[in-house]
Amino acid sequence: MRKWIGLSLEVEVPDGDLRLGEVIERCACALVLPASRPLTPRLVLSALPISAQERLRWTKDGRLLQAGAVTIRRAHSISVATYAVETISELAEDPSIIALWREQDALRLHATG
Repeated sequence: MRKWIGLSLEVEVPDGDLRLGEVIERCACALVLPASRPLTPRLVLSALPISAQERLRWTKDGRLLQAGAVTIRRAHSISVATYAVETISELAEDPSIIALWREQDALRLHATG
């Protein structure tokens, strides 16, 4: 049985079932693996203070690097960009990067009129 208490995880081990180290390792993997999967555009927008248009522009020009893509099959196949957690984390921790990208966009827009 597992339950969250604040920021700690309380683990109850059945007698003789698993060693404590194995339980901790399983719990760590259960928490880390989903957190390290590539992020969808919707998750990127919730993690960063950017617009959908900025995400698209910066992805297209290579400033916001894609980790890959997933394909959703419905009536038609749709490819959706994914982004590495590390990339988004770096941008969230250093807002000056996004500010610089916005300045560059403003200069380009001003230069092209």
